[in-house]
Amino acid sequence: MKIHITRQTNTKQFPTRFPPPAALIVAAVVAVLALPVLACSEERVPPPPRTTVTPITRALPAPAPTVVPIATAMPASVGGGASGGSGSTSAGAVGSTNTDNIGTGNTGTAGNGGITVSAGSIRTISATGGSAAAPSESAEIRSRRYRQPGFIGVSTDDVAPFTNIAERAMGEQFAVANDLTGVAIFDYDRDGDHDFYITQSRGNPNLLFRNDGGDSFTEVGVQAGVSASASNSTGVVTCDIDNNGYQDIYLSAQGIIGDGLDYEDAVYDSALREAVSDRLMRNNGDGTFTDITANAFDEEANFRTGTSPACADIDRDGWVDIFVANRSDMDTVHPGILTRGNENVLYHNDGDGTFTEISVDAGVRGEQVVTWASLFFDFDDDGDPDLWTADDGGPVRIYRNDTENDRVRFTPVERPMGLDKRGNWMGFALGDYDGDADLDVFVTNIGYHPKTRPLPFEGASGDCSSEQLYSISTCAHYLLRNDGTMVVPRLGEVGFFPDVAPTVPIEPNRVMPPDSIDPGRIWLDWRVPTGLAAYDFGFGAAFFDMENDGDQDLYWTGSALGRGESPEGKWFPSAGRMLRGDGAGNFQDITVEARLLNIKDVNYGVLDPFSAQFDRERQRIDTAYHENGKGLAKGDLNGDGYIDLIGTNSAGPIYLDPSAGTDSALGFENGPTFVWLNGGGDNNWLALRLRGRMVEDGTGSNADAIGARVFVSTTDANGRRQVQTDDVTAGSSFLSMSTLDLHFGVANATIADEITIFWPSGVRQVIRNIPVNQVYEITEPALPQ
Repeated sequence: MKIHITRQTNTKQFPTRFPPPAALIVAAVVAVLALPVLACSEERVPPPPRTTVTPITRALPAPAPTVVPIATAMPASVGGGASGGSGSTSAGAVGSTNTDNIGTGNTGTAGNGGITVSAGSIRTISATGGSAAAPSESAEIRSRRYRQPGFIGVSTDDVAPFTNIAERAMGEQFAVANDLTGVAIFDYDRDGDHDFYITQSRGNPNLLFRNDGGDSFTEVGVQAGVSASASNSTGVVTCDIDNNGYQDIYLSAQGIIGDGLDYEDAVYDSALREAVSDRLMRNNGDGTFTDITANAFDEEANFRTGTSPACADIDRDGWVDIFVANRSDMDTVHPGILTRGNENVLYHNDGDGTFTEISVDAGVRGEQVVTWASLFFDFDDDGDPDLWTADDGGPVRIYRNDTENDRVRFTPVERPMGLDKRGNWMGFALGDYDGDADLDVFVTNIGYHPKTRPLPFEGASGDCSSEQLYSISTCAHYLLRNDGTMVVPRLGEVGFFPDVAPTVPIEPNRVMPPDSIDPGRIWLDWRVPTGLAAYDFGFGAAFFDMENDGDQDLYWTGSALGRGESPEGKWFPSAGRMLRGDGAGNFQDITVEARLLNIKDVNYGVLDPFSAQFDRERQRIDTAYHENGKGLAKGDLNGDGYIDLIGTNSAGPIYLDPSAGTDSALGFENGPTFVWLNGGGDNNWLALRLRGRMVEDGTGSNADAIGARVFVSTTDANGRRQVQTDDVTAGSSFLSMSTLDLHFGVANATIADEITIFWPSGVRQVIRNIPVNQVYEITEPALPQ
C-alpha cells in the first residue's frame, strides 16, 4: 500500500525531545513556530513498505521539567570583569550568574540556570573584532536569501574561490602514502584553533599538524606520540573517551595485500594481530598521547579490516562509546580473492579506561560484508543516538536505538523505512538541505557511467541496470529528506525519509557538467538521468554553509580504483562536486568556479567554455584528470569564520601511456592532500563549542557533548526569521572526522536571537541575544540537586 502524507504551510511539527526554540521560553507558554516549507499540500509517496504503516501526527507536548535559563539582563561590563553573583566574570572565568542575555561586546562568560543550579558558562574563544559590524550592502547582495528560489540562469560571478594551501601548510608531507587515507580536524591541544591528523600506511608515520595561527602549521606527530608508524592506518575519529577535556584518537587499521598477514592467520596469531590492530591513543592534556589499546580492549581489539569509526554515548551514561565499521579482507593465501573480514564491532565504554565489545548483544554486528562508513544520528528525535552504516553491495543499514536502563539494544528499521535498496554505499553527510529545521542525510554511491567511459566489468551498464540484481538496487546517490516519523505495527515509530535524489533540482556546472545529462554521451536506449542521479562517484562528503548565507551546501569527493590518468581510473571517475544550496531544496553546481576540483595542477585561468582561450585538456578541467579521492573533513582552519575543507587521495601507480595498460607503469606516487581555504566574504556567522558537564563534576553529558542538538534562531535585516539546526557528531563522511564545533552562517543578521541546546543528558538550555562573528564555548548547566 502507499502512504499519503500531506505537508501544509505553517504546520511544521517538531519532535517530542526537540521542539522549536520559540517554544522553550521559561514560562509554560508554547509558541508554535511557523516555518516556510517547500510547497503546500504536497503529496509524498515513499517506496512500497513491507508492512502496513500509518503516519502519526506529533503535537507539541507540554514543556518537560528540564533546566531552562531565566531571562536576566547581563551587566553591560560583563566582558571586562564585572561581578557576576558570587564569582568574578572576567574573560573566560565562570561566575554563578543565572542569565541568558549577552551584551554587545566581547563576552567573558554568561551563566545559565533555571531552577537553582550551578551556573553553566559561555566563554568567547575567538572573534573577528568584537561585536558584529552593521550589515553592508555587499553582504545583502552576496546572500542568496534575497533571490527567488532556484538557480536557473543565476550567475556564478559571486562565488569566492577556495585556495589549496596543502603544499605551503604541509611541505613535502602533503603527498601521503596510503590506500585508504583518513583525516580528522580537531583541537588536540585546546588552544582554540583547529589542528588536523592524517593517516598513512605501515612504515610511514601518521601526521599531526599543529595549527600555529592563520594558515601556518607544524607537523608534531612523533613528538606527540601519535605517528603509529607500525600501523597500517585507515579511518580516524577523535573523541574524549575519559572526560578529561581533551579529544583522544581512535585509529582503524587494515592489512596490506601481499604482506603475508591474512585475516584467517591473524585470528589465531597474537603477534600478527598486534601488527594490524586498531589503536586507541589517550590525550594526556599536555600535547602528548599514550597508546592504551592493550588495556582498553585486551583481546577484543578490532583488527585487520577496520574502516570508519564513530563515537556516541549510546546509553547516555556520560561516557562515549565507539563503533567500528569493517570491510572484507584480501586473503593473501588466495591472491585476488575477497574473503570475509571481521564483523562490525561496538565497544561500550566502561568508564574506567576499558571497553567491552557488545555488538552481538546490541544487535549491530551485521554480516561480514564491506561496511565503509558509520554515522550516529538520532533520526526519531527521542534523545538517543541511532546508528547508520553504509554497506558496499548491501543496503544502508539503520539501527534504531531502543536502549532501556542498562540494556543496550538496537533494532534494524531500514526495511520498514523503505530504505533497503542495495547499492555501493560509501559515505555520509548530515545537514538541513531544504531549510525546514530538521536534518537530512546524503549517502554516496558509485554513480552513473556514460558510454564515454569503459564499463567496470563485463556485462555492466552505465545506466545502473546491471545493478538491478534485485528490484530495489541502485548506483545513484541517496538524498534522504527528513519528513518526520511514521508508526509500523509491532515495530513502533520509525523514520520517514523519502529519497529525493532523482528529483532535486540542480543547475549543472557550465564548465564541467555531468557527462550523463548530455544525450549524445549516453546510449540511445538509456534514459537521461536527473537530479543527483546524474552525478558521479563519491566517498567522503559534507554539508556545510560555504558562504555563511544561512543555507547548507554540499561537497563530495571520491574515486575507486585509481587516478584518472591510469587504466583503472576511468572506471569510476570523479573530480569532486560542490553544490551550493538556496535553502529551499535547490542546488547549483559551482565546483569549477569554487576551485574545488580534486585534480593536481589544474589551471583555473579561463573558465568561459565559449572562450577561444579555454582549453579543457591543457587546463586539466575534466574528470579524466581526477585524483583518487577518499577522505573529507570540514572545519575553520584559519579562524576567519568560514568553513574550510581537507580532502585526501590514495597513493598509486603513474603511467607513461595509460592506454597501454598496467605494463606502462613508471612507478608509484603518493596521493596529494588538498587543504582548501574558503575564499570568505561579507556574511556573518556564529560558532559553538559545547562542553558537557562530565568534564566539570562527573555528571550530565559527555565532555564533547556528542549527541547534542542545537537550534539557532536569527532575524535578518529584512525582518525575516530563520531557524537552523545541527548535531554534534563524531565520525561520518568516509574514514574521516570533522570538527565538533557547530558553525552557523547567518547572512546579515547581527544577533542570534535564541540558541536552544538539547544536551545528551536531557538538559534543555536556552540562551538569547548572542552577538555574531564569534566562537563561543558553552558549558552544560548542572542539574538541580
